[in-house]
Amino acid sequence: MAPTGTPLKPIGGYNRTAKKIMWLGVVSLSLIIIILWGWAFKLRLALVHFAKSPEGELVQKTKTDWDQAFATEHKKTTAQKANLQQELKTILNQIIANAVPGATTTQNSTTSTP
Repeated sequence: MAPTGTPLKPIGGYNRTAKKIMWLGVVSLSLIIIILWGWAFKLRLALVHFAKSPEGELVQKTKTDWDQAFATEHKKTTAQKANLQQELKTILNQIIANAVPGATTTQNSTTSTP
């Protein structure tokens, strides 16, 4: 006995719209990837030429000025620190000299009343 009923259709025939939607998605994602790749490539080329542009020179000048400002400040701080250490040594020597019992001096002052 032969089976009766409708003949089977290939699976691709049933979902033509789904297949179109799938290919539309594949093409869309491919275009997005290609566009972003091109944009990234353009940015990479712009970075190569950035150093020669006026903006690149401004950035370099700013970095140089920044480094010089902090180097000058460091020199000032070092000089102030050396001065403070010298002053502290002087004050400590004075305190030690005044604290030694035999090294004290007395001051006599005379006042006259009319």
